[in-house]
Amino acid sequence: MTDERMPGARATLELDHVSARSGAGTGIRSLSFGVGAGRVHGILGGPRSGASEALAVIGGYLRPEAGRIELDGADLALTVARREDAEALGIVVLRGEPAIVPGLSVAENVTLGNERPVAGLIRFGRMFERAAEELARVGLESVDVRARGSSLGRAERQVVGFARMLASGRKIVLIDEPFRDLEPSETDVVVRGIVGLAAAGLIVVVASARVEPLLRAADAGTVLAGGDASGTWVAGAPADALGDAGAAPVDALGDAGAAPVDARQISGEAPGEAGRLVEAMVADVVVDRGEGRPFGTVQAGAAGREPALEVRGWTAAHPLDPGRAVVRDASLTVSAGEIVGLAGLEGSGAGELLLGLFEKTAGSRVQGDVRLAGVPLTARNPTESIAAGLVLATERTTTYDLGLIGGVPSRISPGMLGRLARLGVIDRDRSYPEAAPVAGLGGIAALFAGRGRGGGGAAAAPSASATGEPAGTSIRNALAGWLDGDGTRPTAVLLDHPTAGAADALAQEIHGLIRRLADAGAGILIASDDLGEILGVADRAYAMRDGRITAELPVSRPATTTAAELMAPMVLADRR
Repeated sequence: MTDERMPGARATLELDHVSARSGAGTGIRSLSFGVGAGRVHGILGGPRSGASEALAVIGGYLRPEAGRIELDGADLALTVARREDAEALGIVVLRGEPAIVPGLSVAENVTLGNERPVAGLIRFGRMFERAAEELARVGLESVDVRARGSSLGRAERQVVGFARMLASGRKIVLIDEPFRDLEPSETDVVVRGIVGLAAAGLIVVVASARVEPLLRAADAGTVLAGGDASGTWVAGAPADALGDAGAAPVDALGDAGAAPVDARQISGEAPGEAGRLVEAMVADVVVDRGEGRPFGTVQAGAAGREPALEVRGWTAAHPLDPGRAVVRDASLTVSAGEIVGLAGLEGSGAGELLLGLFEKTAGSRVQGDVRLAGVPLTARNPTESIAAGLVLATERTTTYDLGLIGGVPSRISPGMLGRLARLGVIDRDRSYPEAAPVAGLGGIAALFAGRGRGGGGAAAAPSASATGEPAGTSIRNALAGWLDGDGTRPTAVLLDHPTAGAADALAQEIHGLIRRLADAGAGILIASDDLGEILGVADRAYAMRDGRITAELPVSRPATTTAAELMAPMVLADRR
């Protein structure tokens, strides 16, 4: 490491065999790592891995059940009982895009809450100078501090939030999934901003499922799977991985497994090293085919049948930003009698694709061709889609998080989002992330209403649906109704995270109903981030990342398809 990444007065943050569990049943088990001031520690993990929970424990959102967290040698448990206590110590959690006031200048956004008035008056000249200094430290030297906040791009808004952390004197910044839904050039901006925070002397911990940008930003890191440490990596020689920040990664993780990966070797020319980390990410995935068909084989005769569902060139823009696609040129086919998985993490566009095909509301400027049993689908709304033979089952309501200043949450529907933008109530140019639904899609915001099955520190507790029934009940009832109805069965069935939060017994029942419906001739398309579910029930799968279908695991592939093979195109940049 260079000296500029290791300032003289160095604070340290250490986790020693920390365990915690959220109200959703997800969590971490015996997690250990250390990180010093001027360093970035990465936590690599997918859904229900415990990555967000690790940040939540440090940030005061969750109380540890075991282990010890120390800041400069002092036990945080003695002083941090809630988020406000952590913030008083200079610890802050950032998730998604920070709140920007579009009508204020960039400088005012950087210094928001820390204006430093003189004799009750704000000296704008000094504010502009101070803001420019803080922005330069996080790589935004070219931004005009006098411009309005509304002029900033998505990545610039995040980095302005980083500069605000510097202006407010924060000591530890915990960042949850900063690379979601960004173009490569935007990702570069955010990586530079994270490195700049560390160079300024802060302790930075970043949790993400995006492999390459996290490796570029972090000096060392931990891979989590199902709440357990399953691997490590370092940016230099292992002995120099954490410097004075605490124990080296192998000592800290104990049973973590293979030797650390040297992040300097992670590149397009060395996919094998990245593959090791992806394998560690899915170490907890259990595939149970039950009485189902081996993965990679379609029910006898299905391959020769006419496609039940064909999608060609499907593109849908964000409800507020017609220039930004949430689904990009997606094409897929589902044969009659076939079960197809659509695997994607939060922000991949998998759920938006299903909702857009059915409702025509999960996006604007929709383009593409859809056919049911060879007939063009011209439905304009859900009622017409059902009449044509296309049905959808989901337990979530699509909403968007406004992320208001002060941390006050406010969730609204896609239609209301557009109305508020037209009225000028909210910023049309800001990216409003899809909020975690009742069943939860991960992240700190979903820890107390998250989805359940699989991994995370303890047996996950089943969630409740929006109706108050156990999660999965409405989907189970819908599947049973399509099977046992008046004989008119749908041509194609879209299932959005069908077992999210469901108890194991109910999940198995849902999988059985899916197989029966496919046996009856329906084409089934399942969007899910649960790789065990897709590999356990599907005949074939597509992977999605950043709105694009990035891979197809073809029917001819043998039954040995692994979770790592499916996860890789979900989290790694396209190497073609």
